[in-house]
Amino acid sequence: MEVGAWRAASVPAEGGAAPVSAGPQAVVGRVHTGTDTLVSDQDLDVFRETLGDRLDTGSLQDALRVLVAELVSRGRPYTQVRILALDVSAPPTVNIELAVYSGPEVYTGSLVTGASRTDEHVFEREAGWRRGVLLESNVISESQQKLEALPYVAAMDTAMLLAVSGDTADLYLGVEEAVGVKATGAVGWVPESAQSAGYWAGEFDLELRSAFGDGRHIGLSAARPDPQSQRTRVHFWEPWPLGAPLWLGVDLSQEDFGTDLIETRAALAVRLATAEPRWQFAAAWGQVTVEEAPSPETFPAEYLQAGIAAIDSSATAAYRFEFNWSTHSLKARDSVAPPQDRMEFTQGHFAAYRLWPMSRALYSRTLVTGGGTLLGSAEVPQHLLYRVGGTHTLRGYREQQFAVRDYLRLAWEGHLGNLAQSLFVFAEGAWLNFPTEPDRILGSAGLGLRIAGRVSLTAGVPSEGGLAETKVHLSVTTGR
Repeated sequence: MEVGAWRAASVPAEGGAAPVSAGPQAVVGRVHTGTDTLVSDQDLDVFRETLGDRLDTGSLQDALRVLVAELVSRGRPYTQVRILALDVSAPPTVNIELAVYSGPEVYTGSLVTGASRTDEHVFEREAGWRRGVLLESNVISESQQKLEALPYVAAMDTAMLLAVSGDTADLYLGVEEAVGVKATGAVGWVPESAQSAGYWAGEFDLELRSAFGDGRHIGLSAARPDPQSQRTRVHFWEPWPLGAPLWLGVDLSQEDFGTDLIETRAALAVRLATAEPRWQFAAAWGQVTVEEAPSPETFPAEYLQAGIAAIDSSATAAYRFEFNWSTHSLKARDSVAPPQDRMEFTQGHFAAYRLWPMSRALYSRTLVTGGGTLLGSAEVPQHLLYRVGGTHTLRGYREQQFAVRDYLRLAWEGHLGNLAQSLFVFAEGAWLNFPTEPDRILGSAGLGLRIAGRVSLTAGVPSEGGLAETKVHLSVTTGR
């Protein structure tokens, strides 16, 4: 536990310390600072009076804040106090040793993360770290937030000063790197029906996140929603090209829809390195070629896409909201009525997620997703329809079972356990707007099991078909 103040401007929150508890009968004994002479007996009396008879995390935090404020009021712009040790060798008495640094203004030196794979200069770049800047609390907190938002950072350690030379200090922001290789897979079994024999369907994603220590991101994905259809995609992100504060991405994909329709897509994307890491902005421009057999004719198209996301990356993952839109312009087929040379339309998609803790071992999640055509042509080509059904949408139906023009989905989950391991129930419903069929409202409900935050197994009963049509989906993630 640590509390500090910079230029008497603010006192940062506790930096990731574990909860402290000495039991209800604990008695505060000696409070000292070892060989440190910066803190007087009167200062320690202030600490003890604030602490009182309680010895828990909140009480210790309050007492540290009061002590910091007392030292800052004496003209020491930089003060940092942390609990060095709690001695419980003679219960119920607890002796407390404090570590104190109090001095003049301090300026930034090097940023040290202790990362073993990614180069230190990559973290300095992403944190916007500048040397020779006055070391204030907002400099540290903003750097922590930016590093926490990186896809190859799993967790952050408590900030602390390293070597202090004159008025310059190196800062340690401990980084726990995410596994460089992340693999995610989902598989489902579609039982035999009057329309087809039983078959396996699934998807696989592979990500390399700063695997070479330079912050670059490479991804590969493949999907097989049914025996006739398949999709592959490769994407690459280059961070800070030519020193610009953005990420530049290239995205290549091909999808075979199993209906003599093949879509090939190439896109150039840009993601801004924002000052506030909880907000993300991205845009992409792409070229699409659609081949429709047996005709040798192709249908070239262009599209512009942009998106915004608000993300809380804290340990509780409290919320997430994303919205993106895309404008398409493509050559019209002869069958389009009324006859026209090109079709132009704009699609929009959003996803919202919220976590609701109810007790230490019980929480719920609500998810709302939707997409549709906002402006333009009433007819949307098949390769641009939304796919609904399976592991990530209606879990009582097979993977990508429905191709729709517009949809809205609401889901609720009740979990017994924690974010990593839980037994849960779910219920979800969706409104689907098909291109040529009447609208439908479908739903599913069932049970799920989440293991080690990496394996998810669900069994969903669809609203149409009942228990006899139950679908089982397995999702596996490796890495973080």
